Amino acid sequence: QRPTVIFPCGWDDEYNDDLAEDMAAGRIAIEPLITHRIPYQEAESAYRLVVEHPEQTLGMVFGWSEA
Repeated sequence: QRPTVIFPCGWDDEYNDDLAEDMAAGRIAIEPLITHRIPYQEAESAYRLVVEHPEQTLGMVFGWSEA
């Protein structure tokens, strides 16, 4: 199973391969940008947090291990 990375800020698909290569090589660290790890069952409240308090979130990862 492959991870999915979504950039809602308007990231251009043209750079996805370069981004994946840089991440795999360790040239780009995504971990420090993740401020929240949330079980997928709590997605509704997570999106509410992003909309109502964007200053409290930077990167959010949904956990699917229980799906």
